[in-house]
Amino acid sequence: MTDITNIILITSMDDGAWANSDHGNADILYEYLRTNYRGESLTKVDHHGGGNKGMTCDIFMAGIDYIDKDKLIEKFNSIQWDRPEKVQLLIKGRKDDVFSVYRPKT
Repeated sequence: MTDITNIILITSMDDGAWANSDHGNADILYEYLRTNYRGESLTKVDHHGGGNKGMTCDIFMAGIDYIDKDKLIEKFNSIQWDRPEKVQLLIKGRKDDVFSVYRPKT
């Protein structure tokens, strides 16, 4: 049996990228997941949005098996987001009917 958790991270465009790397502060969560969950991590998906205009935010997604949600949220809250008012972390576990939404603690 699996226990997959769906993760969606929404940030302002290139949040922190000027100081870190291509995806800025989202890379911190990317590395956390990759290091702690056998190479699994976030994928940037905002370029898949429909319509004739580009998305005005960055969107990352992942499905991770047997994740410690509390530790993920703790890591999320430890990040110094450039635009915390534009950041949301959505998490939906196998037993959840809907996503829970988390905002950075300021």
